[in-house]
Amino acid sequence: MSLLSLNCWLFGDDVEEVFTIKISPTENVSILKSMIKEENAFSFPAKELSLWKVSLPLDDLNSTLSNLQLDDYLKLSSRKKLSTFFEDADAECLHIIVKCPKSADNQSPALPQLLFVNCLVAGDPTEQMFTIKIAPTDNISILKKLIKEENAFSFPAKTLSLWKASLSLGVPDHNNFEPTGHALPPQWTLASIFPGPLNLDHIHIFVRPSLIVAISTVIIQASDECDDVAKHRKKFLGQRKKQAPSEGTKPMTFEADQKKAAICFDWPSQVRDAIPIELLHPVFGQFMDDCKHHTPTTEDNILVEAFVKVMQKFFEKEKDRQKEILMAFNEASVFMKGSKIDDYSTDGDLSVGLLRYLIAEIKNEIGSTGVEPYLQGILYYLESTRDQAVRCCTSILPCIVIALFGPFVGFAGVAWTDHPNAQMLSTVIPCHFSIYDSEMRDRLARHLRALRLSLVSLVKYYEGLRSVGPASGSPLPRNPMLPYPSSFSLTDSSEQQFTYESRKTGNNLLFFGRLLGAGAGAVCIKFTRRYCKEAHEFCASRGFAPKLHGFERLPGGWYMIVMDDTREEYEDLFEFISGHSDQLDNDSHNSLLDSLKASLSQFHQANYVHGDMRNSNIMVKKSGLNGSFLLVDFDWSGTIGEV
Repeated sequence: MSLLSLNCWLFGDDVEEVFTIKISPTENVSILKSMIKEENAFSFPAKELSLWKVSLPLDDLNSTLSNLQLDDYLKLSSRKKLSTFFEDADAECLHIIVKCPKSADNQSPALPQLLFVNCLVAGDPTEQMFTIKIAPTDNISILKKLIKEENAFSFPAKTLSLWKASLSLGVPDHNNFEPTGHALPPQWTLASIFPGPLNLDHIHIFVRPSLIVAISTVIIQASDECDDVAKHRKKFLGQRKKQAPSEGTKPMTFEADQKKAAICFDWPSQVRDAIPIELLHPVFGQFMDDCKHHTPTTEDNILVEAFVKVMQKFFEKEKDRQKEILMAFNEASVFMKGSKIDDYSTDGDLSVGLLRYLIAEIKNEIGSTGVEPYLQGILYYLESTRDQAVRCCTSILPCIVIALFGPFVGFAGVAWTDHPNAQMLSTVIPCHFSIYDSEMRDRLARHLRALRLSLVSLVKYYEGLRSVGPASGSPLPRNPMLPYPSSFSLTDSSEQQFTYESRKTGNNLLFFGRLLGAGAGAVCIKFTRRYCKEAHEFCASRGFAPKLHGFERLPGGWYMIVMDDTREEYEDLFEFISGHSDQLDNDSHNSLLDSLKASLSQFHQANYVHGDMRNSNIMVKKSGLNGSFLLVDFDWSGTIGEV
């Protein structure tokens, strides 16, 4: 009979501290108690443990356990066999809740003089584990310094990221291990992280080194395109000289700097063909979606209560506001703190290595200061990426900026192409709403949840950069001047890859490229906010629209359409008329008109309407008007009576 794998949680522990016990279903509950005692090194008898059977999804433990009533669940009798309670055990669920005796709750065992902490650097085999001797009263910052000395790292100890782990020394490597949650804050003591005895047969701390060191291999592999990006970024930074962000946000100063080298964010209005920021990285579009569609949880509402309480206060000193807002975020495990950028300090930020993925700018009420917090946050991002923008030329260096001023909060995305781009991700939210305004409360809860989810994605993105390159078997990073999608799903659920080759000039989001693999061919890639796939497919099936290869819904309300590139044989009717007036005889004109009428008649009989029938959306043969044509641009198409 196969073993049961029971996921257990100690009542009162952090929800991340779930542990698994493998046990035969023929054993009784008393044996399970003994194994739980051994796993946790409890000093009291195993028989004093109390166990309850539950079945709770692991991915939603935060909200479930916060309202837990043990009386609602079955308490397990020590004499009965586990097979009485479990036929099998779903690996995605919590099965056992463990409660210690009340006498154990108040025990305060003396701390050992030294802890022997087993550490493993990401990518190293288990045999290269090393042990650090450290006092339990020391904090993570001191542990980082000891780890740096042990490994002779050439970069600052503060750029190390550490996670608590419980990995067996009996496994040759842990390359598939992916730490969850945020890295350990530098101020936490070892005693607070390891309150009980350490299992010397396990790895206790997982270490990730500086991103800048790891990313150097990517820079070596940079393509000619990357070299061009680096040159453009270097040119921009040369034109936009270093200055204190508080000085650069003065309106006239900022406008003058924009004329020298513009940060693209349409304030003041810029005439640029900027790619929307949500097409540069999916985290921004997903943030927008979560702000609209996420259902607030109990945890979200607790954060809203704490956040609103601070945001509604008046503060004489701005530093006091900053301190209390950061404390509210810290309670929600967003461990922001201010940090130095050259001679300037942020109000709060988060980073992986030296790369910041969150910057908060916190100000008192509107009119109490001459500084615009949104602009200042953008300029802190600019100053924080001066070195990395050129070195990390294959990355857009995505970051979230939070502007908090008085009772208002706004969220923006910032990223690099050949210049910095910034874009508001939602409307600014007032936090001094009525206690009866549940709609505004839910909106704020969705935004704060969207923020926390986006931070998890950004951490994974930056940590993933270190594994990019031929040595790892991963593809090289993409060109940051282009949208992030590079594949689409086929009808058999497989992925079709493509590459970009050029972009159509003008105010549009049309790109040209090629499919890769067996179906290689020239394609046009279009990004739009609305599109009728069915109308396009109807016309394509009858030969008067380009073949549709792919149609993808992207985060942020965007659609990607991949179709045949017809430029070799076709041009739009407007261009044809402008360049071939000598071929516009009556017969050719009538032939095209008849073909259009016949095709549109089929289209309308199928209950579709095009919605934007202009010369520029009718493609005709370059060789002449022989009645052959293709319709494009189905953005406004749809069912008659509905569009």
